[in-house]
Amino acid sequence: KHVEDTFNENNLSEYLLQAQWAEFIELKKRVAPICEAKGYQFVVVTDVEIRVQPKLENIKIMYKYAKTVVTSEHQIILNSLFLGRESLTLEEIMVVFALKGIPNSVVYALIYHGILSVDLMLPIGMASVAHLSLPLSSQRRITA
Repeated sequence: KHVEDTFNENNLSEYLLQAQWAEFIELKKRVAPICEAKGYQFVVVTDVEIRVQPKLENIKIMYKYAKTVVTSEHQIILNSLFLGRESLTLEEIMVVFALKGIPNSVVYALIYHGILSVDLMLPIGMASVAHLSLPLSSQRRITA
């Protein structure tokens, strides 16, 4: 049989699903090693997982800070705060940043850019526990 003989509207969605899956597998083969080499993990997230609250709301909040400038100085200050510590609350970080004249928006931008991480499955607030996303030795610098 030829493909044209068996292809009809009834199996169109199955055909498209298989085609998309094949493209995804090829994409993952190419992208995952690049991500891993930079210290990141390639993860596939479905729309069902994304729509889970409060994760979706947290992501929307973080997106607002995408254009906030993060400098090397901000990263140096952040790294110095974490010396000898695994975690800090956002409040602890924001207090130190405020003393240096740095607005809270920079802390949220650090989360958005993946330099600082918090549990997105919990509502983000001053008591949120934060960690450096990557070891100090492998962090990439964002310069402005």
